[in-house]
This record gives sequence, structure tokens and C-alpha cells, in this order.
Amino acid sequence: MDDPMDVDPPLPEHSQRTLAASGTCHLGEADVARILGLQILQQAQTRPAIDGYSLCSNGGVTSLVWSSNRWILEAGRVGSFPPLRQLPLPGWIRDQRDHHLCWDYVATDLFSIESVLNGLTPTYVPHCAWHICFNCRPDLLGTYPKAGAEHFCYAYYVEYALRHIQEHGVPSEFSSVFSCHHKPPTLIYYTPQPNRTWIRSVRTIATLEEALNHLPNHPIGADLIAYSQLFEKGDGIYYGPRAENVDFLQYHAVIIECVMWYRGEFVAYCKMSNGVHVADDGYAYVSLNTMFMIMGCDRSANSFVRPTNEPQHLLTNFVFLEMWKPEELAGSSTTGMTLIIL
Repeated sequence: MDDPMDVDPPLPEHSQRTLAASGTCHLGEADVARILGLQILQQAQTRPAIDGYSLCSNGGVTSLVWSSNRWILEAGRVGSFPPLRQLPLPGWIRDQRDHHLCWDYVATDLFSIESVLNGLTPTYVPHCAWHICFNCRPDLLGTYPKAGAEHFCYAYYVEYALRHIQEHGVPSEFSSVFSCHHKPPTLIYYTPQPNRTWIRSVRTIATLEEALNHLPNHPIGADLIAYSQLFEKGDGIYYGPRAENVDFLQYHAVIIECVMWYRGEFVAYCKMSNGVHVADDGYAYVSLNTMFMIMGCDRSANSFVRPTNEPQHLLTNFVFLEMWKPEELAGSSTTGMTLIIL
């Protein structure tokens, strides 16, 4: 569906007006079956809606969106939700500025945080995103269409950045401000990093439910579907396409620090890498009730939109680190001990 108005049978006239004015309109189950098809409705019903559905057309992307909390209620009945963290995570909000390197900042921050949690470093030390940008996938430098002439950086995946660190290590941050048109200083660029032996395994997780089970022990890296509301200053809950008058931007890598009950619902408290002047001092409260399925997009957004074959949460592509303890590193060589877990 390129144009949400151009459907057969069409949207009711009042729904067309609402959609044109705010980018979203309410649909009942009968409307979903009539306009989008019975199969779409049946897929959506696997995560039952609390109060109907919305058709959202924002930034060239059309989605079916609704609120569902059955999975949270079921997890609560068996005592597995919410997962609680006893102590706050070490570290601070970093700022990627205009670089397309959220994946890089999340990967290096996960490494920094886990290094403290596992006793490998006494305090939080930021690691060098500049280094990872130039060393992880040098073949992608200058190829990313959204970067423009001002930037040489590129979009990539947190998982693969972590696997690069697992194999090669990463130096401490040389400078928080840098030009991605230039290589890092020679010393940093070429020196092998001794911390390349610290990572025991890089663990990917298929579902949000499973990812949250690991939260008491590990921060979780994830991709968050990004609409313009995400980068607005404020402490409101982030609903993605459920919010009115927002535009689809792309996907933004974040770190899930914990789950909390906030303003009447469970949210994921997510650390971003955009400085303290966005969201709530750099942290986003991401709705865990929001489900969506992408129905279509225009050509300008097509190459940046990931298809959804089933209902999805706002957060996807979960990954975390397991690291060796200092006594394990001291007791034996870790050569050949690195694990790759898919």
C-alpha cells in the first residue's frame, strides 16, 4: 500500500479526514478485515488489542498499530515480569552528534558497561566509536545514502560491531568529537588492543520476552523503530507510529537498561547516544504495549523499512555480551576460548 487513501474498499470519509489531518485514524476489527484483509486481522489478533486498531501513515510508511498487554499479564502470572535490576548501570549519556553511528555507540557502550559489571575495569571508560567506524566495515565508508557529503560514516548492526570488538578489541575513546572523513590517529588505528580477549560470547536474542529475562544481569542492545517523537525533549512515553503527527525516520540502536512501571504502563528505559538534550536527559521511555505491522511504504522510504511478517514490538534485534571474569583471564589463556553464539 503506497497511499493509505488508495484502498479498495476505501477508508470511510471521516477516517480519511482524520488520517490526513493527524497521520492516524481508528479502525475496528471489521474495518481491519475489510480494508487490509482477514489474514492481517488474524495475525494482529495473536496479540489482542486493548482498544481497537489505528492505521498510521507517517513519513512515507503506513502501519497498522495497536496496544496489547496480554503478553505482559501472562508473564506476570508466572512471576517472570517485570525483571528488576538491583543497581543502576555505570556510565553516562554520550553524543554521536550527526554521525550515523548509533550501532557503534551502543556496541562500545555495552562493552564499557559489561567491563565494569564483570570487574575488568574499576570504573566506566568510554571506548572509541571513531576507531570502530573505520575498522569494522571500511568497505562501507562513504556508501551510506543518508549520510550525505558531510559524513563518511554508515549504518550497521550492533551485533557485528560487538563481534569485531570480540576479535580485535577496542581502544578507549580518544576524542568525543571527530570527523568521520579522517582516520583515527595512527597509534590508535594500528595498535592491537589487549581487551580483545575479554568477551566470552556475543548473544543474540529473537524476542523481546526472552531479552527482558536477561535484563537483571545484562544491559541489552536493541534496534528501536524511530519516529520524530523519539528525539523531542520531554519525559513522555515513546509510542512510535501510535503518536499523532510524527514522521518515520529509520531505526535507532539503543541500550535497554531496565523495565519500569511509568504513567500507568510498563516501559523499557532506554539509553540513547544523542546527548542530554533529547528525550528525558538522553533516556527514552519506550512503550512495551505497542504492537505494529507495516502495511506499505513509498519509494523514498522503501530501502530503509524492514518488513514485518507478524506483529512486532517497537524494539527488535536484541543482543548482549557475556564476558570473562578477571580470575578466568588470569587462570588460563583465553586463546581459542572465544565463543560465537547465534
